[in-house]
Amino acid sequence: MQEILIFHRPSGQVESQNFDLDFEIEVWEPAINKWLPPNKGSKYILYWFFFQLGIFRNRQYKALLLRQNKQIVSSLLVIPTYFKWPFMKKNDVQITYVMTNEQYRGQKLAHKLIQYAFANLLQESTGVWYLTNSGNLASINLCTNLGFNKMGTGKSRKSFKFFKTIKLIAEK
Repeated sequence: MQEILIFHRPSGQVESQNFDLDFEIEVWEPAINKWLPPNKGSKYILYWFFFQLGIFRNRQYKALLLRQNKQIVSSLLVIPTYFKWPFMKKNDVQITYVMTNEQYRGQKLAHKLIQYAFANLLQESTGVWYLTNSGNLASINLCTNLGFNKMGTGKSRKSFKFFKTIKLIAEK
């Protein structure tokens, strides 16, 4: 099992990144008839329930999609804090499920998408978290280049029958 690395960055206004005119940015938000972010599997319906039932501790659940010719080429989710991450504060969020299609990698699209999120979507957040596996060097480079600081490592533990929580273990 790989170690979980936990990064944090205070929220704050940053300059938004411009994309080529070939790209379109879409912000998806949940609604009664919008259960799943585009391009996400059925397991993500759980987040819709968390949003609707108030299990998320704030209302900042969103997906950010970058499209070219109507095809999603890069995406991410903004997930509000909930019981899985007890170290997060009420208005904190986590940027997660950051993905870029293989043929579009190397163009800094995920980097620009996260900067867009900071500039346009995360003003209400007190802090932004980013978790990744210790072996995911591309993800580690992405978040550190965006000003995230390593807070420590995480340990996954089962706290409910079906859910795991991540415990922050301080760096020594």
